[in-house]
Amino acid sequence: MTRPNGLTLVTGATGFVGGRLLERLAEHGTPVRALVRRDLPPHLANLAVETHRGDLLDPPSLSAAMQEVDTVIHCAALVTDYAPYREFERVNGRGTANLALAAARAGVGRFVHVSSTDVYGYVGTPEDEDAPLRPVGLGYNESKILAENAVRAASAEQGLPYTIVRPATIYGPRGPFEREIIPMLERKEMVLLGDGQQDAGLVYLDNVVDLILLAADDERALGQAFNACDGEGITWRQYCEALADLAGAPRCKRHAPVWLAYALAVVMERGSLLLRRRRRPLLTRFSVKVLGAPQYRPNDKARRELGWEPRVSFTEGMRRLGTWRQSQSL
Repeated sequence: MTRPNGLTLVTGATGFVGGRLLERLAEHGTPVRALVRRDLPPHLANLAVETHRGDLLDPPSLSAAMQEVDTVIHCAALVTDYAPYREFERVNGRGTANLALAAARAGVGRFVHVSSTDVYGYVGTPEDEDAPLRPVGLGYNESKILAENAVRAASAEQGLPYTIVRPATIYGPRGPFEREIIPMLERKEMVLLGDGQQDAGLVYLDNVVDLILLAADDERALGQAFNACDGEGITWRQYCEALADLAGAPRCKRHAPVWLAYALAVVMERGSLLLRRRRRPLLTRFSVKVLGAPQYRPNDKARRELGWEPRVSFTEGMRRLGTWRQSQSL
């Protein structure tokens, strides 16, 4: 776990990864402070954690949040496939820069930044951590690159001790993919791109949290980036079929060529922009890039240097997801 007696500040504590991280830290008795803009949701409200009201775009609130903090774990981000570029840049880029600077000035012992394998672009090859970061004209991808650059700049200029964790496709209870795909399967609206045999690059939520905690604790992680990917080779077809079976929904039978889906996404996004619609189009360029290309990224470095092992298999992960879904309907 994190360094003994040190206070850990978690951003994004009301979100998917941050919320589970908060639970795990509290379970182990680690002193935790959650940076929040609103109250913790009901499933986190009874945890023995301190909350601090603040905002990534409000530097004075960040400075106040750093008091007595030894470790910062930065999970907060704008995570969506459709939003104005300026919003991605503002929250993910500028917000991370503000937080990293506040952490550096406070002299924290470790800053763990939760990034994404989207920083490699969508070239369809299994990029390791030494691969170049590729901006591809998509807001989320480019803003996560800005965020990583801001962390490295704070290290070079202010001496911030940092580690970067890059998860691939995270799934699990309260996950964004499950929240979107299951309703589409139930409505028979889900379409697989290509033949659906692209590696989905899945990583179970708790496996990501395991790596984050190792990165916060191990001196070998300093100044390094680590991919988080389970590496079981589960395809988008297999994942969608497992979700359909779990939800009692029909399996997806429809397919579309990737090139056609991307062309439609461009038209739909431009139409939404011209009509000034705030609602997400049916198809987006980002979703086509993610679902249409292999998302696997090697996890050898995390295994070799930190001893990380993805302990929750796909079979077990889906069982846990099903158990959680049943508990929500009681």
